[in-house]
Amino acid sequence: MTCISKSVSGGKSRVISVESVHNALLQRQPQHLERLYRLFWYDRHREHEDDEIPYFSAPVFEYDGEQLHARLALNEIYGGYQLRGEAMDTQTASALETVQDVFNTPELRVELEFEPGQIQFVNNRRTGHARTEFIDGARPDQKRHLERLWLRDTGARSYRG
Repeated sequence: MTCISKSVSGGKSRVISVESVHNALLQRQPQHLERLYRLFWYDRHREHEDDEIPYFSAPVFEYDGEQLHARLALNEIYGGYQLRGEAMDTQTASALETVQDVFNTPELRVELEFEPGQIQFVNNRRTGHARTEFIDGARPDQKRHLERLWLRDTGARSYRG
């Protein structure tokens, strides 16, 4: 992601490692980890062909025997359930709330201010990221403008998370 221009205030980038989230859950609320290794519904945000379904299923955490991977995309999960018209059970909702609580722990994440010309490069499967609320100014140069480029080593135009 490249910063073209920043907002008048706010819009800080928040990043956290997948391992930090997993280890904090293991220490604080280990009962939720089992649920987070099972499937969730994710909204594809229109990143699919016209004849494809607008959601997909995947776990939050996956371990391939060498590395821990995650999809820490809580908004996409809430959207996926909404697209399916499916209510979350209590266990699912509680597990996601706990992930959000970990992400909101200041000492586990890093906050970065974006300045024009700066680039942020993250692996979405190894790093969770979000941003703080922001306020744009009246002039065009006071409006937050970021350019994103999604890179992947396999797959087609229609992205499946």
